Amino acid sequence: MKDQPLYNPDDVQRFPFEVTRNGKRYQVAHVFGTLADETLIEYDRRCEVRYGEADKSEADGGHAVARSSRNFAAAVWLWLQLIQTVEGYGPLDGIEWKEKIPDKYKAAAVDTLLTGGIEGDESLPEAEAGEFLSLDGDALTTVRLRSIYSGREVITSHTMREPNADLMARFQSLNSRSLIVKGRRVGRTEQRIPSKARPLAKLYDELCDSTEGYAGRVPLHHKVAVISYHMNAGLEALEGN
Repeated sequence: MKDQPLYNPDDVQRFPFEVTRNGKRYQVAHVFGTLADETLIEYDRRCEVRYGEADKSEADGGHAVARSSRNFAAAVWLWLQLIQTVEGYGPLDGIEWKEKIPDKYKAAAVDTLLTGGIEGDESLPEAEAGEFLSLDGDALTTVRLRSIYSGREVITSHTMREPNADLMARFQSLNSRSLIVKGRRVGRTEQRIPSKARPLAKLYDELCDSTEGYAGRVPLHHKVAVISYHMNAGLEALEGN
């Protein structure tokens, strides 16, 4: 992870990308302010599907459409919360430029901000022949997260302890939780999956031993990505047995 910037979630981030319009390619950039935890939790809540609305047309693919359209709208909402300025569009003086930026470009910029990928096991050295997995001491797993920071690819490292049975049960419970709530119409109920970001981050905090590649705190969406991978890897191993 040398020769790369430290990931600082409290710093202003600039995300350049290329768009094609009217037969030409344009280099643009969207500059975002700090993504606060509460803002991300609200975004997560807005992404959730209300199954009472979606299930009616599930047979013909309506469920997937409902999820897709809701997530797109949530991405546009998050863009409006974070955007400070844009580059490559213009002229901007004297106009409501936030309204004129196409929504698909807003969603693309948010996807770039939030997208992170776990590096596969091939990124780590393979144990030599005859080298056994030690049963002594704490069991630690290194999870490497690849993400975009101000237009540059960065890789951060998270050293995680192995979860016990109670923590695994909490994780499984979070993934199966739902709420029955009253809809706007009298007598109508709908099922809603609550935001899991904060309880997942709490699990991360309980299991994280150390990190590398950050200037300060680990942002909430990184915690969620890492703990989800770490716990699911454990589940696959248990199911495989």
